[in-house]
Amino acid sequence: LDYETVISHTVVVHATDGGTLKLTGTATVVINVLPANDNAPVFTDPNGSAIINETTPVGTNIYNATATDSDVGTGGKVSYYIISGNGPSNTTFYINPNQGVTYVWSVLDYDTPPQIYNLTLKAEDSGGLFDTMWLSITLTDENDEYPVFTQNTYNAAINEDVTVGTPVAQIVANDADSGVNGQVTYSIVSGDGQTSFEINPATGNF
Repeated sequence: LDYETVISHTVVVHATDGGTLKLTGTATVVINVLPANDNAPVFTDPNGSAIINETTPVGTNIYNATATDSDVGTGGKVSYYIISGNGPSNTTFYINPNQGVTYVWSVLDYDTPPQIYNLTLKAEDSGGLFDTMWLSITLTDENDEYPVFTQNTYNAAINEDVTVGTPVAQIVANDADSGVNGQVTYSIVSGDGQTSFEINPATGNF
């Protein structure tokens, strides 16, 4: 029987006696099928993906998960959950349990692993039947960190008769960005009106 296909069956029953002239009685039996939670939810897409920038604001909708359940009534009501892969604190992303909409739920940082989150989403009906899917979320890098000098002021002392090319100081700045966004280039922007000094743009040697 399948409530979702036919909810009621009408059966006609004959009773025939054993006489020479057989007589027959007729009865009608109406059988109503009651719904049972016999169908599990099924995700529309078992593997999902999203690519987002590390500066994506908290609260941004990044993916819509959809699951259907063939049962009717409460047996077909689906709730959504993130059951694994949701970052160290388990709060990096949030899924609306009623709608399956996935949001950014904490500040992201490409420079702090992981750069790829592999979430397992679960769709579960009221009877405990469920389906799961994978959602891969890839972060892209953004130049969101400023170079920071290791000192606010560098002091150096040299004799006035030193030869050209004599090292004066080592200037160091660090940038927390990854890749080319974290590569620092040095330059003198003021205070050297007579062009007496030069800094190596790559190393910071002064």
